[in-house]
Formats: sequence, structure tokens, C-alpha cells
Amino acid sequence: MPSIFEQLAAAGIELNDEQRAKINIEEADEVKGLVNSRNTLIEEKKQAKALAEQAERDRQAAIEAQAAKDGDVETLRKQYADREAAYVQKLQDRDNRILGKERDLVLAEVSGDFIVPEGGRLMIKDLVKTGYTESGDVTTEYFDEKGQSLGNDKAKFIKYLSESETFSPFMKGIDSNGGGAIGNRGVSGQGSAKAKSLGGTKQERVAALKARYPDLN
Repeated sequence: MPSIFEQLAAAGIELNDEQRAKINIEEADEVKGLVNSRNTLIEEKKQAKALAEQAERDRQAAIEAQAAKDGDVETLRKQYADREAAYVQKLQDRDNRILGKERDLVLAEVSGDFIVPEGGRLMIKDLVKTGYTESGDVTTEYFDEKGQSLGNDKAKFIKYLSESETFSPFMKGIDSNGGGAIGNRGVSGQGSAKAKSLGGTKQERVAALKARYPDLN
């Protein structure tokens, strides 16, 4: 969007330095006001959420207190079960965020070896899974297209992709004969018949990839 100065110039209106300075100050004040309003809304939402959560905790505490007073064991059991389920869900949501972020990083790196990274990501997204080791560390496991585990070695996974008839045609470094190095990771492959059938040129392979994934167009 053109700035206010560009719009005025297009309209043939010339401003002196004093007028420009005044407009800059007014624009800065307006932006500052918008930022302050946004921050106020965010803070109000946080406070409203905190109040709602506290009200729900108070309500649950009242239910439990009444159930304990009445000797209502079933209600107490349900309250404790619901509380435990909510806590477990909170932990699961946290884990999903952590594991999802790690998976996204891996997919972004590996898909960079494809001629169309977005297409590469779509092709391999189901072959990369993240989880926790017994010691609680985040780990990534790779799979082939048949669902067989390739272990945790990313270089081995990239080598598999570069030699696969399914994936290699859409990866960088495959020449018109179906062979070549993949990226600059030191992983090389011999290509495949599938790569040759696509003609080997980047344009043809990009077209084939976009045909397979219309959302890329």
C-alpha cells in the first residue's frame, strides 16, 4: 500500500519539511495508539480467561466440598477422574506442541532437498514421526513408503529418498539421465527409471509434482 506521502505526490500535492515532520508525528502517534489498544485487548483477554478459570476452580471446589459433606463418593470419584483427565490432556497438548515443532523443523530441512519444497513436504510428511525416548529426550524416527522403520538417522532417510523411484524424480540434483547428487549434504544416488520417465528436466518434474498436488499451483 502506498504511503501517505506517495499518495499526496501522485495527487500533485507537494509538502515542505515542516508539513512532512508533522504528518510523521501524527502517523507515529496513531500507530502507537493502535499498538496500545491491541496490548490492552490482549491483557483484558488474559484477565478474563484467568477469572473464568478461577471461577471454574471455585465451582469444582464447592461441588467437592458438598459431596464430601454429603458422603457422595461417586461425585468425588467423578471430580477426581475429570481433574486427572484434564491434567493429562494439558500434558498431551504440551507434548504435541513440542513434538510438532521438532517434526516441522525436520520436514523443513529435508524438504529443502526437493525442487519444490512445499511438494516435498507433502510427499514425506507421513514418513517422519517424533516421540520421546525412555529418558524423556525428543527423538525422530523415519520410515519408508511401506511403513518400515529406517531408524533415527536423517542421512539414511535422505539417501533412501534419493534412491527411491517415488521420491528421487522430484529432488534436486537429478539430471536428465536420472542420476546425480542430492543437495550439498554429501548424499548421492544412482537415480531411477522413474526419474528418466519424467524427462529429468526441472520444469517437467515441477509440473509433475504440481499435477500430483494441485494445491501447489
